[in-house]
Amino acid sequence: GIRTNSTMYAETFYDAADEVGFFIQPELPICYHWETIKNRNKNAEDYLLNLWRRYILQMRNHPSVFGWCMANELYFGHPMADRLYTIAKELDPTRPVIDSDGVHLYDDRPTLDYLTYLFDELVVPWGEHRDKFQFTFQPTKPVIAHEFSNISVFPDPYAGKQFTGVVKPFWLDKILDTARKKDLNAQ
Repeated sequence: GIRTNSTMYAETFYDAADEVGFFIQPELPICYHWETIKNRNKNAEDYLLNLWRRYILQMRNHPSVFGWCMANELYFGHPMADRLYTIAKELDPTRPVIDSDGVHLYDDRPTLDYLTYLFDELVVPWGEHRDKFQFTFQPTKPVIAHEFSNISVFPDPYAGKQFTGVVKPFWLDKILDTARKKDLNAQ
């Protein structure tokens, strides 16, 4: 699955995702700067409502769309969550909706059809933190865990050889160089 993280991609992205079988969670390009945006532009709320409405209408027929997300990193949800949630459910009642992502969502507010749980790069899930993904409460909604990054999994530095086009994962070369210098490349 792909969380678009404050981005609403073009339809060709969804065409490709439909073809290969990815699930997508589109996300309005609103994050913790929302109040600043709203204060600088008196039309921000109307613009956002219209953008949300038009985007859902345009993309709702793509089977790759898993659900709709209103914002990124708004710990207590989007201030317009009730209105945005209502629009999403009216235009596409078949998919779940959440008012924010990019933060741990434990709250049982009505604008969260599921909860998300994120990897915390400051605490890796082994050793004393082995059970860090154990909930201390019984979730009442489905839970999606994501944003696990390369911090918890050491990448194969030899995988860089498969990139022959424009994109070159330079970080894999650095890992391989370091392993060679320390005589660890066989491992």
